[in-house]
Amino acid sequence: MERLGWLIGMAKDLLFNSKVLTSTSFILALFSIDSNSAFGKDVINQITLKQLNNSPLRMDWVPNSCEHLLWASQCDEILSKYNPWVTSRTLWWKPIVFPNVLDSLKIYFPERLEDFVKKNKKFSDKVANDKDIVFILKANSWRTIFWYYKWWSLFMATYTSLGSKGKSTPQKIYTVKGHISDKRSKTYANAPMPYSVTIDKVGWYYIHAWVVWDYYRSHGCIRIPWLYSKIFYDNISVWTKVIVDTKTTIN
Repeated sequence: MERLGWLIGMAKDLLFNSKVLTSTSFILALFSIDSNSAFGKDVINQITLKQLNNSPLRMDWVPNSCEHLLWASQCDEILSKYNPWVTSRTLWWKPIVFPNVLDSLKIYFPERLEDFVKKNKKFSDKVANDKDIVFILKANSWRTIFWYYKWWSLFMATYTSLGSKGKSTPQKIYTVKGHISDKRSKTYANAPMPYSVTIDKVGWYYIHAWVVWDYYRSHGCIRIPWLYSKIFYDNISVWTKVIVDTKTTIN
């Protein structure tokens, strides 16, 4: 019944959200479903960096280093486990394979949203009846994790970076307001903000692609790694809650 509910929900997305039609992760998700796995966490994506030249990620430049595209620690894990044939010299033209959720991050997140809430009761009143929700919490003293439950199932998880000291990202519950694939900052020298997802009414804060560091470095926006930004952009729906609570450390 749960899987049937997911399929019905995705059918509605196809009717009312045209972005889903071009979502690589959605297409792969359909072929990765089996009786023992959630539809999102086991999805394996494939892309070549040359393809990014025709995407919003080309607004400024497409970095040719795995560290920039996937965050340093993620890069090491993804190359060693999923891309042993890829080297720095072949990174540009050989396909890169990467999962929606890294194995090293699965220890933090139950596959089902209800199980996460049971384990972290402080969020029970914040989640309520939500089927889709984004959490941004601390994994330890210096790493912050971004994860997304879609149709009650873990869909995507990656590392993130928030606002730096003096420009910190407010700790609160946001709501997704819209999508702008080729957004540029009006405040900071027309800086590119590829695959931007607006999360407040006045347009001060966005989730968008950029380099993710071990420390907070943005002007307040929530950065996610380049290759994960398209997956999130293509699959997130308007009105989805985004909970930012980096005072909470998950175990």
